[in-house]
Amino acid sequence: MSLHSLPDEIWTIVFQAFESSADLLKVVQTCKYLYSLAIGILYRDIRWRGPLFYASNVPFWKRHSSSIELAPTSLTVSISLAGLNNIWHLYDPAIVVVEEDGTCTATPELRSTQIIDTTEEEAHDSKKVSYFASHRMYTAITQRISTFTALRDLIFHLCVLPDMVSPAIKLLPRLRRLSIQYCTFPALMKVEPDPTFSELPITELTLWFLKNELGKAPNSNYAYMFLCTARNLRKLNIEWSSINGRFLEHATPGGLMAPLTGLTDLKLRFAPHKSWTSDVMTEAAKDCLRAFLLGSPNIKRFTWVGKCLRFTFPREVLPNLTSYSGWMGPGMSLLETRPDIDNIEITGTDRKTSDLISILENIGKYTPRLKSLRFGLYMWDTEIMYVIMSLFPCLRDIRIAFEFGSLSEQFLLSLGALFLYHLPDLESLEIYRAVFPRVKITSFGGVAFEHIVTKISSPEVTPVDDDGFVKVALDAWRKSCPLLRTVQLTKTSIWRRSFDGDEWCKRELPTPNLTYELY
Repeated sequence: MSLHSLPDEIWTIVFQAFESSADLLKVVQTCKYLYSLAIGILYRDIRWRGPLFYASNVPFWKRHSSSIELAPTSLTVSISLAGLNNIWHLYDPAIVVVEEDGTCTATPELRSTQIIDTTEEEAHDSKKVSYFASHRMYTAITQRISTFTALRDLIFHLCVLPDMVSPAIKLLPRLRRLSIQYCTFPALMKVEPDPTFSELPITELTLWFLKNELGKAPNSNYAYMFLCTARNLRKLNIEWSSINGRFLEHATPGGLMAPLTGLTDLKLRFAPHKSWTSDVMTEAAKDCLRAFLLGSPNIKRFTWVGKCLRFTFPREVLPNLTSYSGWMGPGMSLLETRPDIDNIEITGTDRKTSDLISILENIGKYTPRLKSLRFGLYMWDTEIMYVIMSLFPCLRDIRIAFEFGSLSEQFLLSLGALFLYHLPDLESLEIYRAVFPRVKITSFGGVAFEHIVTKISSPEVTPVDDDGFVKVALDAWRKSCPLLRTVQLTKTSIWRRSFDGDEWCKRELPTPNLTYELY
């Protein structure tokens, strides 16, 4: 059959279904016809992981800029600018500055022999050398970003950003998700509100761990905090620090910005250690949080990350809340006055079975008609299912991730008759072994940052790895739980069916990229 026997639209749909960029790259390299159809799809998701990676792509963009500029819908930038106030050499004496054409200039402290034979991949992963973009290269980068007018997702991750990034963001008419994580900004002694930020089309904003150049001018972050004024903003993920708290407290009548009444999703992240040093400052942080929540009454989904701040939610805040995720210390004060909360995810505990059972019993007192429950366990224990069965008969979604132990054949075969029979509304069941991420502190740009690492354990063959056995178990659950449509028993795969009586089908899940799972 000729390749041209199918319309171009059909080929486009097929290529869009590819989950692997490597597979799509092979298609692009087959012939000119498939190249013309697939090249734009291949460049939907772009990641510039360093200045050398960007420099290697410059010739391609210059040749295809007119035909490919509308292709990118997602862009991740991890490129740092050299020369903020001419003090970039203070970050690290082993610095290499990269120009747009790929030429490198090393500092006097760095011997040229260290980079002569360094490949592009080695240069990015090298621990001996830090690669920064020159001012001319970063100007070209921001100009290139501004031409991606179809861009919907933009992420700046672990980099030193210049002031020129802001104008580029304003030239993206379809931008919906903007994320700035673990970035350093230039020191600004005077910060003026930017009224044009309110015109941005973004609906989701993430501001994680923003730092200033060598700790100077702490109010510099306010320049990017004004991104919160975007009128279409619905989801905000933000680090709650003393500076951010004072700024967002002003999101009340008469303050620096109007209340964020349009917010429906809020995720607050607290550092592992308090960023305030006295009891007076702790109370001030609580007051800022109360004021901010009072100004955002339409929040429906709230996430609390970290447990350094002991806080009791006043009755008058979050009146429309339906979903809570986070540490149950402050969360319990929400449940006492909001029985309509029907989705709970428990985090921030040591995941001991006895502690979780105590937490679940308290939750059951206030929200017996809970629809979704998710939490993590240190060691798998069947006892937890007896607790769930007795406390939450209306559950539709269960997710339990455990770090040690395994699901036995006897448990899987009897799960329907012993437990699922008492949960007739259950639609999704996820019980699987997972590697819980750990937080590690590293230094970048003279500032300490957190990042997520995982400990990979040796593989262990369990009954859930036998597809034939899993199908037998799933068929045994049909009568007990007829509404069940999704089952996940391993981290890497999921079983689904569309209707009662359909055959269960297994689907492999893509491997998560922990670099960007920053919360």
